[in-house]
Amino acid sequence: MSKPLPDTAEQLAALTKEHGKLVSQVVDGKLYAFKAPDLTQYEDYQERRMAKKPGDTPGVCYRDLAQRCCVTDQAELQALFKRYPAVSMNIANALADLAGAEIEFTVGKD
Repeated sequence: MSKPLPDTAEQLAALTKEHGKLVSQVVDGKLYAFKAPDLTQYEDYQERRMAKKPGDTPGVCYRDLAQRCCVTDQAELQALFKRYPAVSMNIANALADLAGAEIEFTVGKD
């Protein structure tokens, strides 16, 4: 994993302008960027992650969420999954954070 190259930095800036806040990474010289999931996408991800739908397996939900939120080349994303099978879990975790999972609340005490 590396910092964005100059041309990918420009590409990332354009994608951010178009889609808003993104999670991204340059892997093997290619930029991968993902927009935040909407409520329906995130709820579907959570259901599939818990294998609540018939035929679902928890691992498939990671790839599905990444594919649905990807704003860069889908064919490159599929190639990334083949090269680094575990990367889909990292992408899904970053997307959950982007969707608000990192926001913590404090319980007040009386």
